[in-house]
Amino acid sequence: SSEVFNILNIPQDIIRTIVRVGQEDIDSMQLISKQWNSLSLEHLSNRTHLPVINKIYLISQNIHYTLEMTISINRNQHGIRRT
Repeated sequence: SSEVFNILNIPQDIIRTIVRVGQEDIDSMQLISKQWNSLSLEHLSNRTHLPVINKIYLISQNIHYTLEMTISINRNQHGIRRT
């Protein structure tokens, strides 16, 4: 009998490689299955895998009421792109 491979039954070491290469967004990969979510979180728990924050803008109109912060993170080797 031949085993059919699909995205849900890929071996963990291959999933880790896919997550590490970062061609896809980690948020999307976490939605695939509990195993993908767990391995993605494991990857992100290592601080060296987190994206570099290039700029932080802090705008305060009134410190008691409004505080707005914008963090700029460019796409990196982990596929993370947020602004």
